[in-house]
Amino acid sequence: MEHVHRFKSRDTDAHRTAETRAQDESDGLDSLKRLFDIAHGNSGQFRIVAAFLLGLYNGQRFPFDTAKVRHVDAAIFEGMLRVLRLDNRPQYEVHNYFPNGRRLFEQLVADWNLTR
Repeated sequence: MEHVHRFKSRDTDAHRTAETRAQDESDGLDSLKRLFDIAHGNSGQFRIVAAFLLGLYNGQRFPFDTAKVRHVDAAIFEGMLRVLRLDNRPQYEVHNYFPNGRRLFEQLVADWNLTR
């Protein structure tokens, strides 16, 4: 009977996992937008953010050295973690969360002169 009560009250591992996943998606989408905006800046930190996003976009074409995250501030680092959670079990590839995402990410490649 306790199992039925827990299920009806949504107090199960499956429910908690689903709620966590929904929160991770919401946080991840907000962070993805913020990081994409940051990636258009002009400092070393911004270049790292761009490289990180491009690594998620196409890891074979743009390998990302994770040691570089040591060079970003705490808020950016937390945003990167949120985006990684979003991308862990993605509903879409990272660029597809944006209208015309492929074009936008390819423009980011061109802006940072990372053509490969």
